[in-house]
Amino acid sequence: MSDSSHTVDAQLVSEVVAAYTQVGGGPGELSQAPAPLALPEAFTDLSESEAYAFQEALIDGLMSTYGGQRRGYKIGGVDPFYGVLLDSHLISEDDEIELATANSPVFEPEILVRTTAELDAQASTEHIAASVEMAAGIEMPVSRFANWSLAFPRTALIADNALSTYVVTGSSWLPSLAPEATVNVTLTHPDGVSTGSRTAASVYEGVAWLLSALSSRGQTLAAGSLIATGTLLANPPAIPMTAGTYSASFDNGLGTVAITAK
Repeated sequence: MSDSSHTVDAQLVSEVVAAYTQVGGGPGELSQAPAPLALPEAFTDLSESEAYAFQEALIDGLMSTYGGQRRGYKIGGVDPFYGVLLDSHLISEDDEIELATANSPVFEPEILVRTTAELDAQASTEHIAASVEMAAGIEMPVSRFANWSLAFPRTALIADNALSTYVVTGSSWLPSLAPEATVNVTLTHPDGVSTGSRTAASVYEGVAWLLSALSSRGQTLAAGSLIATGTLLANPPAIPMTAGTYSASFDNGLGTVAITAK
């Protein structure tokens, strides 16, 4: 569903779609000699609406070129933005991240939610809490572009589909937690141990923000949509990945989820 209110550079969309063969993760079969693109100059001066229009055109191009279906969304950033999750972004704990081709992934432990009913911008946080399940999760954002950084312009990150690349889902989906519950996570990784936390209320507020953002573009959340709701880490919010195993253990019954990079 492309945003028709803005003219999108079709040639640039094609170039970014092709870039998915240059970086591991997501749709597209990896090139024999992958080489990430430089950040397009046009990405450095986009308005927010232009960035989301490009993102929608990109998703349409990825699905028409490589196949696949939409599975949900990810939320990122302190000043939040969203990206689209395709089925090719979802991997299992048995998969391994190939660092040589993954273009500097970073690790974020996240609470994942899955909608049990269609939701729109009219849904209160109470209604949202009653209409989702929760699971432990891992997100590993990656850009299609060389020398990328979370300090890229915010709208460039949006146009790059909010860095959506790898999402790992825990094995158990549980009923939603009470809003006052605080979820704590202990992350064991090659450089040591990190901890983080987040309230369930902030998760539901994040979903409410997403519903409002989607509504402004004429969209809702279908039942069965998966949402990666954002990192539980604060300082730093993400950990650059090196070779080894990353294990995130969540309390409140959410369990443990892990992934290995090599």
